[in-house]
Amino acid sequence: MKKSDRPSPYGDMGEEGFPDGRYVKLGDSPNVAVISDALANIEPKPDQWLNKDFFKVEKLKAISVTFPNSTTNSWKVSRESESAEWKLADAKPNEQLDSTKTSGLNNALSSPSFNDVATTATPDQLGLGS
Repeated sequence: MKKSDRPSPYGDMGEEGFPDGRYVKLGDSPNVAVISDALANIEPKPDQWLNKDFFKVEKLKAISVTFPNSTTNSWKVSRESESAEWKLADAKPNEQLDSTKTSGLNNALSSPSFNDVATTATPDQLGLGS
């Protein structure tokens, strides 16, 4: 319990103050954890608590796209340094890379984010099955 001159966000808690943490128990586990967050603003919406920037890809040197059913749409581009131009790997003599279309690759995967999580989908439904 925590005493404060400010009113409790949980209503009148009397002389004892108000909770400054919560007990948390996961499912049927006999273990209980005490956390310092009183969870006053918790909502069951993942967009409020989901870490949306859990990874970042920087200084790309190569990007490839491989289609399992067709080799005609598969491609790979690479560059010598972060500031160099992209070059099409294994380009045929009549193929030329359009640099206006590859400029967006410089920031590919630099800030991916999520709005929600799938909790009931199977790997096959998500395209992750073998």
